[in-house]
Amino acid sequence: MQPPQEKLFFYKKCTSCHSGSLSLKQQKKSMEQWMETVKNMKKHGLSISSKDSKAVAEFLSGGKKK
Repeated sequence: MQPPQEKLFFYKKCTSCHSGSLSLKQQKKSMEQWMETVKNMKKHGLSISSKDSKAVAEFLSGGKKK
């Protein structure tokens, strides 16, 4: 069984610089907060599309809107 696409984007785009467990276990943010975090990471060189940014934020927030 294939992991969800959002999880694949997270591991592909984020874990080259960040610990996956740190992000998943310690950062309790809403989807909007994660979108802002991804936006800030783009300033540090992250290359990610808007669609993939949304997928990563949704995965990390667990779908939590606020």
